[in-house]
Amino acid sequence: MKKSVFITGIHGFLGTWCASHFSASGFNVIGIGRPAAENKKHPHPGNGILSGCIDGDITTAILDAAVERHGLPLALIHCAGGSSVGFSYENPKEDFLRTVASTVEVLEFSRKHAASVRIVYPSSAAVYGVPERLPISEDSPCLPVSPYGRHKYMAEQICRSYATEWKIPIAIIRFFSLYGEGLGKQLLWDACHKAMRGEFSFFGAGNEIRDWLSIRDAVRLIALAVDHAAPDCPVSNGGTGQGMSVKDMLTEIGRFFHPDISPSFSGKSKPGDPPEQVADISRARNWGFTPLVKIQSGIASYVEWFRKEFER
Repeated sequence: MKKSVFITGIHGFLGTWCASHFSASGFNVIGIGRPAAENKKHPHPGNGILSGCIDGDITTAILDAAVERHGLPLALIHCAGGSSVGFSYENPKEDFLRTVASTVEVLEFSRKHAASVRIVYPSSAAVYGVPERLPISEDSPCLPVSPYGRHKYMAEQICRSYATEWKIPIAIIRFFSLYGEGLGKQLLWDACHKAMRGEFSFFGAGNEIRDWLSIRDAVRLIALAVDHAAPDCPVSNGGTGQGMSVKDMLTEIGRFFHPDISPSFSGKSKPGDPPEQVADISRARNWGFTPLVKIQSGIASYVEWFRKEFER
């Protein structure tokens, strides 16, 4: 009999990719979440691979309803939550509810079922804030500098509390800069649109360093986290261990549209954006993780997807 996995935030970028990965790995995948307005114009990418899908806000009641229909899952991947620093500044209450309140509902669900459901919580490197040194290890101080980062850290702390008190098996992954096909917002999406128009100007200085992790590698790490979820609530960074400047990333993207295009920068940084973030992935490697997608091939795949999406 197939094991099942529940995935919250099923209509989002990470949730959709998780659904594809776990379905291909032989799981029954049950998706839970409310589609965002920008996602309603296209059919859900998980159609055809989901064993079931329930639309609605993340509550213990809706999770219990999923159990009544599909049985108790082996694991719950909690992909729902705030998705950007900018949104958290514009809508701090909504970001809190999406990130912190929904996490409490997920943990209550597992507690009610005798802590028998493994929880994987995809967090963010934003919890570190401005790092003291690179690469950033999981033991580095957590000093978030944005509502987004603070809310992610609050959710992590609640996970630890439930894991300690009720022995819920939990694993936390602090993802760095995720990218890949299906991400219809943020830097790569913006860069492709601008390159098509021949306008290639951006915020910041361009020398900001990021650790870019392909979504294909990210979901592989999430699958490993299911096996490592435990009441001591282990935390692992999700990155490649290699940094690349924003300028170099944008230059790579621009070449797919105009060979001689070069990005320009305003010199003004956005609030909540640290200058450098590179992950120490020693702990992830101890779990058996190795990033496989090279940045050049990852960008090429993204641009190919973008062009097809733009033509729809």
